[in-house]
Amino acid sequence: MVKALGRAKGPSKRAIAGCKTNRGVPKCQTAVEAFCHTALRAGTVTRAVVTRALSLAEIPLSRSRRNVIPAGMEAVQGMVLGLYVYADKVGISANTRRFPYLTRLLQSFLLSERGDFQFTSIQVNINYAARLHVDRNNLGASLIIGLGGYTGGSLWIHDPAGKTLRTLGEDIRQEGFYRKGTTWSGRCVNVRNKWLEFDGNRLHGTEPFLGTRYSLVYYTCDRFKESSPAARRVLEQLGIRFRWGCAKYQKLRLAKREERHRTRKRLHEEHSIGRSIGPHLVDQDQIVYEQQNPKRPGSMAHVLYERYKHASTVAEARSLGCRSIDLCYDHDWGYLRILKLHGEPSRWDMEVKDADKIDPATTKLARGKAFVKVRVKEMASLHAGLELPRKALARLAARCPKLRRLSAERWLRADSPMAAVPLEVLRVLLYWASTGKLHFERAHADLLASSLETLGAVRMAQRLLAAAGINECRDPGTRAGRGKALQRASSEGKK
Repeated sequence: MVKALGRAKGPSKRAIAGCKTNRGVPKCQTAVEAFCHTALRAGTVTRAVVTRALSLAEIPLSRSRRNVIPAGMEAVQGMVLGLYVYADKVGISANTRRFPYLTRLLQSFLLSERGDFQFTSIQVNINYAARLHVDRNNLGASLIIGLGGYTGGSLWIHDPAGKTLRTLGEDIRQEGFYRKGTTWSGRCVNVRNKWLEFDGNRLHGTEPFLGTRYSLVYYTCDRFKESSPAARRVLEQLGIRFRWGCAKYQKLRLAKREERHRTRKRLHEEHSIGRSIGPHLVDQDQIVYEQQNPKRPGSMAHVLYERYKHASTVAEARSLGCRSIDLCYDHDWGYLRILKLHGEPSRWDMEVKDADKIDPATTKLARGKAFVKVRVKEMASLHAGLELPRKALARLAARCPKLRRLSAERWLRADSPMAAVPLEVLRVLLYWASTGKLHFERAHADLLASSLETLGAVRMAQRLLAAAGINECRDPGTRAGRGKALQRASSEGKK
């Protein structure tokens, strides 16, 4: 659809300062600038015109946005037009002066299709699928559209209500919640020839695609207040008439600052309650380390990691110099993986045998990847989960009704039945699943029985309580007594 914009005057001489002109067109990029200049003078800007302009633009390779460059690539074709922020600098990007008519064309394109959407900057991307990232310097809503002939290339956006899961292969710098190994729900939105408003401060990325894909992202820099009067004049001459004193953006800046403060506070609370599994590991646990040393070269942590990274058990790692703090850190950040939890308790005075035959093939975990991430009681909400062998968990699921139809993804969720089970109880349960024998201390029978009931193994819980000589109904009519006993037993275990 062609929309008339009226006769466009184009950028002023001041806006294109530094570029010698040839018949009113800057020599620094004649083909694309001539095309954009002609389109603006004709007063018609369509998606086809914008796509053609982008195909003519010799957009340089960029290495500056390391957080979006796909794995295996060193640079991508992309640039910022308008206001840019880098470290302590805020100003007009060099490419804005190189492509003044293209900048004006993209501004006119937005004006014709989305009216008065406010922005200070335009991110232009060509033919790369940005990996999962967060745009920390964006303020408020961003507006994106995909152009060109391609298939795929949807935008994945973190959304707690979404059903499309993505697992991070790296830590998102300066974002405490988005950590390596964590899995996030989201939604995929097709942006080809469609406008979409989204929050760039949330995790997002581009899905794989085939063909030629251009994307335009219009956004506001959160440090726009630091821009100079000269920079603001250049934007205005290019048609970008941002409301610098708008109360809405002042409120958004304050809200973003408060949100970051709440995030830091929550992260501190997560650390203070002990989200690490490291302190609960025992010497017999079988482990494997990431062989590429992730610690800072020259540091003591780097030296120690080189010594213990070949260890296959916790005991061996400790003997090679691994400290308790190293166990906590390495597991939390994904450098240490648990291959097998030592199941049999080091101390036990009770045994209950389970003669029931089980068939792990009937569970939902029967097939899939070798390891499944599990959430247990000691984990706070940010924990990436405990990786355990699928076969061992399938045996446990076969014995526990509430786990049989649980998909692999559900084992990690906060509402999973396993999220209420302590790690020490999980060890006992895995041993039971493997051997058919429950080995436990009588003092902790209530704790174990409560976990069995949570997982649906009610009959086994009753047998356990009977063997331990505990009256299941000694606190009449409620489970409050069971909960208090569970807390007492847990406290005794810590002592």
